[in-house]
Amino acid sequence: MPPYEQVMEPDDLVMKPTQHRTAITRDQATRIAAEHLGRVPDLIGAKVGKVVAWTEIDWRRPSLFNAPRGIQDTWVAYLEFPGEPLMSRSSTVIMVSRETGSVLSGDANDEG
Repeated sequence: MPPYEQVMEPDDLVMKPTQHRTAITRDQATRIAAEHLGRVPDLIGAKVGKVVAWTEIDWRRPSLFNAPRGIQDTWVAYLEFPGEPLMSRSSTVIMVSRETGSVLSGDANDEG
């Protein structure tokens, strides 16, 4: 799997002047992330685990190369892979914009 799959444009996390503010709730972000699982073949069989706001993460935050502006205003859904044996590896996450619901998913690069 590539370091992350960009499924939104880099500017999608930045509100346009004509947009009004509509906050995406944690529950909505969870549903968006769950729907996204069915769209990505590498994520089939995964389940959405903990969903936290970027600012709630007090452990190593996801580190995405060339992350879009506004990445700090996202919900971060950590995925679980129940069919796989336990092993030490980087987390797989789906990030959902708290303003637009746009999605960014991939490897969080948080191993170690």
